[in-house]
This record gives sequence, C-alpha cells and structure tokens, in this order.
Amino acid sequence: MPEKIFDGTAEDLPLGLVSKKFGIVLMSHVLEHCIDPAKAITNAKQLISKDGTLVVEVPNNSAFSFSKFQVAWPRADIPRHLNFFTECSLPALFKQKGLKPFNTKYVGYTRQFSPAWISQQLNIWKQIGN
Repeated sequence: MPEKIFDGTAEDLPLGLVSKKFGIVLMSHVLEHCIDPAKAITNAKQLISKDGTLVVEVPNNSAFSFSKFQVAWPRADIPRHLNFFTECSLPALFKQKGLKPFNTKYVGYTRQFSPAWISQQLNIWKQIGN
C-alpha cells in the first residue's frame, strides 16, 4: 500500500506529518533552497525517531571553483540557492539545533556528470518505466 503524500515544506510541515516519527529523514539538496534552514532542521529533528538518522546533502561551497568564482560560478545557482554551506557552517547549524554529525563525505559538485551516477540514474528510470 503506498504511503500517504503530504503537501508542505521543510519549514512549514503539514499537520498530518507533525506527530509522525521516522527511522530516516532525508534532506537531499533541500537546505540550500530554504528561506529558514534552521527551522527546516528543527522540523526534521522532530520527525526522527529515537534511534533515527537525519541525512543531509548540500553543495559544498568550500569547493575550489566556488572559492575562485563565488557568485559568478554557474553552479552557485543563484537565485535558487539561498544558502551556501561549508564544512564549518553546516555542522555549526546542527550543533545549534542539538544534533551531532557522525559522518561527512565530499563527493564534489559535479557528481551528476560521473559515469557511475549516470548509470545509476538510467537503471532507476528503466525500473520506473517497466
């Protein structure tokens, strides 16, 4: 049976979701688009079960190209990216909200152009199409 879909945002959770708890809350490329990322993290924290995990993926704005070109870099994606996180600012936000990161990975800004990523996406779309 498919799960119910709730309409809302990371900063303004729908009422039907507020009382639910999840083992994993995934925020993949969400925080950089939020008007209030601190509120989004607070909301995500409320959704995590006692032994649950919050997985957050954001662009690393300490990347060499961003450091060199800053807002002129096309991948800065202004005006859609409202927040620009680094290896210092994101953990600081977590700490402010009472969360402690236990794993950090850097995969680069252009993973979507890697052969492995393209192959993975093609497999997903093939499964959806069947």
